[in-house]
Amino acid sequence: MPDILASVDARTQLVGRNRLEILLFHLDDQLFGINVFKIREVINVPSLTQLPNSHESVIGATSIRGTTMPVIDLNKAVNDEYTYDLDDKVLIITEYNRSVQGLVVYGVEHIVNASWESIVPPPPATGRDHYITGVAKGLSQVEDRLVELLDVERVLGDINDMEADFNVDSVDDLDEIIKKVAHKYTVLVADDSTLARRHVKRTLDQIGVNVIMTDDGQHALDILEHDIPRTAGDVSRKYLMLISDVEMPEMDGYSLIKKCREHPGLKNLFIMLNTSITSVFNEADSKEVGCNEFVGKINPQKIYDTVKEQIQVRINKAANK
Repeated sequence: MPDILASVDARTQLVGRNRLEILLFHLDDQLFGINVFKIREVINVPSLTQLPNSHESVIGATSIRGTTMPVIDLNKAVNDEYTYDLDDKVLIITEYNRSVQGLVVYGVEHIVNASWESIVPPPPATGRDHYITGVAKGLSQVEDRLVELLDVERVLGDINDMEADFNVDSVDDLDEIIKKVAHKYTVLVADDSTLARRHVKRTLDQIGVNVIMTDDGQHALDILEHDIPRTAGDVSRKYLMLISDVEMPEMDGYSLIKKCREHPGLKNLFIMLNTSITSVFNEADSKEVGCNEFVGKINPQKIYDTVKEQIQVRINKAANK
């Protein structure tokens, strides 16, 4: 396990290539995957300190290299069954939305390189689609087994009750002129996480803009390209902005931005990346591919302020014509 994440620098070169690296792990006989970008370390489960009044899936806390973090029994969170024997289990230390937590799993296998084109939406009625964002098919390293990509954002959202924390502080201060014209503007939201889409939409609804949502990057690109003829060759005439996740089936956010910047009808579109991958190099990479704004999930205030600012930019441009 000490060497399983040794190639972290090489993984930064996947940006804009519509590829990802997945750490495979299992809960009993179920095979799951998680994007390596979000993993800090993989270790044996250390001794834990109990946390009173914590969520039922949080089985304690530990301190690793000076960082104290909650430890989540992933089997309890996903399958509602406690993992009673931790002696031979593994802790995946992850960083999401600038928070660090440990996920107890039954074991890890290896890292596989995959294309986002090979990731498809989860089949309905799987019983776990609540926590699955996609399914990887045809990976040569795992033969005929399916790999379910875990929606860690949803797991953490349920544990931390994020539903209660999506409102913004300044909604009462929304300028009257913005309130009057907001309905004229449309925002396209691309994100494979149901929790993230819901939070973004609720934020946008407080402003009053129109919202179109999709759960993958390729569909978002199809929507935009379809509207090019209807917008006199420039979709920014219709769309105020695109708010995109990075990790999405079929086409990731980086590749989506590159496609937009390379297309004459899409190159003027304002694009915000809304992602739980909040490392410094990820923010730098987003600027390199042409992203206008970067926000770590889940930050409704930043989204609210950016959308409001872009509406004001449009108002000012119209006034100066």
